[in-house]
Amino acid sequence: MAHELNKIFLRAASEVKSLAFATRTVPLTLETMNDAEVVDLIREAIWLCIKMSTPIMLIGLVVGVAIALLQALTQIQEVTLVFVPKILAIFLALFVAMPMFSIILGDFMQVIADKIVAIK
Repeated sequence: MAHELNKIFLRAASEVKSLAFATRTVPLTLETMNDAEVVDLIREAIWLCIKMSTPIMLIGLVVGVAIALLQALTQIQEVTLVFVPKILAIFLALFVAMPMFSIILGDFMQVIADKIVAIK
């Protein structure tokens, strides 16, 4: 997909030969990311999603197992007894982890912005 987008972008750039600013003409030069850089960026984004979702998923898993154990011990088979504590624990974990997530996403956005600036 990135290769197709590069082709489309290069075709559009080849149609525009230069940009006129005031009285002088500045030639449009375009350097794109190669396939390895695109794959590396996508790999980093997937790894970031995994790092951010793992703590929340683990908290949901621990609360779910604890409630299931409580239900098995007391033989209470109420369906909503599983969902309400799990949802509350996940929301609380999201609330607590949100500053960490914003720092991680800010750092990743800085990397992406640096790559955009590096394209000439």
